Amino acid sequence: MFNKINLKNLNIITLPLQVWIIYFLVFFLEVSYYFCIPYLPFYWLQEKNFSPIAVGILMSFEFLSCMLFGFLGGILLDKYGIKKVLCISYFFLAFNYFAFLFTNRFLGFLIMRVFHGMLDSTQKPSIKKFLSASVQKSEKQLAFGMRLIFKNLGMACGPLMVLFFKNWNLKFRFTMAGFTCILFGMAILCFYQQKSVPTNIYQSKSEINVIQSLRIVIKNKFFVYLLISYIFIIMGHSNLKSAVPQYLGTILKNKEESHSLFSVMLFFNGMVTNLFLFVISLFLKCKSINAMFFSNMIISVSLILIPVSTNLVYLSVIALLFGISKSIATLTVDITIDSLSNFKFKGAFWGIASSIGQFGNVIGPIISGTLFSLLPSNCVVFTFPILAIFSTAGLLPILAIKEYYLS
Repeated sequence: MFNKINLKNLNIITLPLQVWIIYFLVFFLEVSYYFCIPYLPFYWLQEKNFSPIAVGILMSFEFLSCMLFGFLGGILLDKYGIKKVLCISYFFLAFNYFAFLFTNRFLGFLIMRVFHGMLDSTQKPSIKKFLSASVQKSEKQLAFGMRLIFKNLGMACGPLMVLFFKNWNLKFRFTMAGFTCILFGMAILCFYQQKSVPTNIYQSKSEINVIQSLRIVIKNKFFVYLLISYIFIIMGHSNLKSAVPQYLGTILKNKEESHSLFSVMLFFNGMVTNLFLFVISLFLKCKSINAMFFSNMIISVSLILIPVSTNLVYLSVIALLFGISKSIATLTVDITIDSLSNFKFKGAFWGIASSIGQFGNVIGPIISGTLFSLLPSNCVVFTFPILAIFSTAGLLPILAIKEYYLS
């Protein structure tokens, strides 16, 4: 049950062409997201004068929507196939980015965030099931790892573009993201028309229902405990995009300085994480539950260290630790799912993993926003040690797993 994850005899040259196309789609999707969405807290606080609690609620509702619709998205994926689900979600995502141009009130932003979460809950399971079906068993860890690399590259390039194009306002960046998503949808349509694509993989449908899938997932106690631990890791990591921008906006009065510092942090969180994949691979050689333990400890310590300094190099290192922690947890969960479930139910497993895991992204911004509202401005540094205490609660299900399977 304590499966080991090994990195041996992996060769990226052996990956099919269609897998590489998906990697580039993942890259540009992340570029579009990180070109716009992480900067919304600054916009809401400085331009719209929303309260920290309101900002926390807005940040969390995308993930609340993803949590509520994630399992359903996995079921729809198993039932209707990758082509329809993935292609339609990209076109609707473009519409959602364009909607920002006409949104000025809290309720409008709230609807936009909910809609984005619904679409995200269908895209990620689709891509992961696509990869699982497109490669040999010996190549699956490589395939998931490469997806993480391209995802991190996109996470880094989005903020880097913000640094280079400071004169582009947020609405123009949302417009660019919308057109990019339209290109995604068109690329998927053209991609599926190629004769070289094994359509039996992409259009496979499973005659399953929600109740049947839910029973199979819940029956696996190891998977359930693993997900509970994953929730707290994601909760800790969510503060990079919710608590950190609010913190920087509070202690740094210069708007351009806070934006630039946050952009550099996001760049290191994504780009430099790839350079440390050898460190991540060492953790993945451990049993999966031990890898989750190390991931939780890294994110908790990183939270405590954030308010020590606003030095650019120092915060970049902290952002790097955030990225390493999440990469360890995400890749561990992906490989565990692939080893625990047969192909028919992989969409359901990844759907519920995305759904339940997003609960951490829901409560993280709400907790941090509440703390920022309750604590005086000269005491906001205590927000992060409190958030770290919440994050370390994820060690409890890890201990429960060991107790359950060793007893």
